[in-house]
Amino acid sequence: MFGKAVLVAALLAAGLSGCDYLSSIGESEPPPLPGQRLSVLQLEPTIAPDPEIQDVSVRLPPPYPNADWPQLGGSANRAMHHLEAPPVLQPVWSVNIGAGSSDEARIVTPPVVAGGVVFAMDAEGVISALSANFGKLLWELDPRPEDDDGGFGGGLAFSGNRLFAVTGYGDVLGLEPSSGKVVWRRPLLVPMRAAPVVSGERVFVVSYDNQTWALDGRNGEV
Repeated sequence: MFGKAVLVAALLAAGLSGCDYLSSIGESEPPPLPGQRLSVLQLEPTIAPDPEIQDVSVRLPPPYPNADWPQLGGSANRAMHHLEAPPVLQPVWSVNIGAGSSDEARIVTPPVVAGGVVFAMDAEGVISALSANFGKLLWELDPRPEDDDGGFGGGLAFSGNRLFAVTGYGDVLGLEPSSGKVVWRRPLLVPMRAAPVVSGERVFVVSYDNQTWALDGRNGEV
């Protein structure tokens, strides 16, 4: 009985809507409101050259050779400007620096170069120093803590006569670049994912949860 009542109600509603549609046939539409119509769907405005600067020429400073790449992006401000390079870059050597990216850990930072040495960090945080000319391994350091429970991320930066490293285990280290000896270690207890930035004697690091620290590059004091 309930199903029949629902069916009857549905048919009545359909009939009423049909009557409303039929009654609107033949009626004229109301006149549009006065005023200028502007399209709200025009997402890309037309770009036209500025006639006032059409005679201004584009000039670049002379390219310069760059021997070092001490930080992520080349420098603290990430602006290396007009670098000199051959038209086609060719690989000179290739070496294995350790653990590669996997489902559990990934290499998230590129190597840095200073004083003819390439410093790299693998997916597990192991740091290697290699000759920039031939790729010969100079030293290797595993900075993972004894209670290593897995971690990835971090990075390297070089400034003055010090190599700085942050790890996915929450440590910041100051290293001797010639030997890899740990000069100081500052545990911040929060994993790091990105390379540090060095400006003057300050080392700036950011944790995975966006906390920022400024450390003294000489001794690691916060």
